[in-house]
Amino acid sequence: MSEQYQRGSIRKIKRASGKDGKPLAAASKGRARRLMKQNIDRAMFWRLLPMRENPMKLIRVKGVTKREKPIVLVTISQVNKLVAALPQPYSLMVLVAASLGLRVEEVLPLKWEDFDFKGRTLTITRAYTHGELKEVKTSASGAILPIEGAVVTALLAHQTTSTSEWCFPSPKTGTPMRGDTILHKHIKPTALLLGLPKIGWHSLRHSYKSWQGSTTATPAQLKDMMRHADIKTTMDIYGGTPVNDMRPFVAAIGSHRSQVSKLSDTWMLMK
Repeated sequence: MSEQYQRGSIRKIKRASGKDGKPLAAASKGRARRLMKQNIDRAMFWRLLPMRENPMKLIRVKGVTKREKPIVLVTISQVNKLVAALPQPYSLMVLVAASLGLRVEEVLPLKWEDFDFKGRTLTITRAYTHGELKEVKTSASGAILPIEGAVVTALLAHQTTSTSEWCFPSPKTGTPMRGDTILHKHIKPTALLLGLPKIGWHSLRHSYKSWQGSTTATPAQLKDMMRHADIKTTMDIYGGTPVNDMRPFVAAIGSHRSQVSKLSDTWMLMK
């Protein structure tokens, strides 16, 4: 420990809680730690604080890198059921998100000018979070993506009913809608009625990666379709293999084990 910070001057906060009184999640504590460290670094840079080791380096947050919620993967048929049951425009928003693996903040601020229906492409240029328009998450996030014919047809049909520059404007404000509101008022209740898993916006993105993983796409191509800056994010964090897709591999191992067992029995009889 640095001599500048004595043991008695550092105390452990046993419990940090939010406005609702519930304990803060590890991720929230981790974000608070990073923000404090950045603020202290800037304060020292501008000589508002004396230059010394940043005390936030001494703070450790347990579980900050651990995923608290399991990844929910859905099948294409389950997404089709959800799309068929949802009213517009939420049905189309889910279809676009699932078909292209978009983040919810990329779906919400889509404009008609972002689409080239003749060339069947979509250009991602902006994000919408916490009621504000922002730049995309990373430089890799802004990209041109191909669109399949069924999605183009659905978008063109929706465009005929639209009078806004936004694809999915709020009927009250005329600006992009809130993703959480759509999720809790429409997507989750509909999924519950259909007997589907607890589908969230990001589970559609994870599922998209798992669907693509079962194709002939190379890791580099998967990275580009997911628009990740680092291929490790694509391969280590996103997606997963659905149980039904694992069955052929398990069956193949079982078949091989059965053959080995028969050879073993034959050998025992020969002895």
